[in-house]
Amino acid sequence: MTTEVIYRIACPFRAADIEVYGDPAMGWYEYRIVAKGTVERDTGRHGSYGMQYGSPEIALRDALIEETA
Repeated sequence: MTTEVIYRIACPFRAADIEVYGDPAMGWYEYRIVAKGTVERDTGRHGSYGMQYGSPEIALRDALIEETA
């Protein structure tokens, strides 16, 4: 299992980054919000297996929605 960061973008309204990561070979992705080196939110820690998005773009969409809500 190889986990890699697919997208890393700056949060729109504050000093933090959104990272979408996962395993493309297995087809699962998660997102995390990182500010000043600290992970503030990580969907990979949600429940037993995380959210396990099937698309990195959908994970990115949800992260952006959370950050702008």
